[in-house]
Amino acid sequence: MLATEQVGAAQHLLDLSVGYAKSRLQFGRPIGSFQAVKHRPADDLVALEHARSTAYHAVWALTDDSDDPALAVSPQATCSAAFTRIATDAPGVATGVPI
Repeated sequence: MLATEQVGAAQHLLDLSVGYAKSRLQFGRPIGSFQAVKHRPADDLVALEHARSTAYHAVWALTDDSDDPALAVSPQATCSAAFTRIATDAPGVATGVPI
């Protein structure tokens, strides 16, 4: 359950980061239009989708009893790493300072 909670929290933080990148202006343009800023949310999205799929697999494995229980528990590390990465990249969350 913690893995799925982390996926949801990471999705929310990524949504906030993307919204911030769309609304924050620098040099008269949204900072999300700069290529260097686009890379971080894109990499975070890849990490989030990987975490989401491992969490889905864990839920399926536990409810269907059709997979090794050790494999069903291992996604916690993946989800935790993705959540930590996205939380660190989110503006103002980890450091208190926007991008």
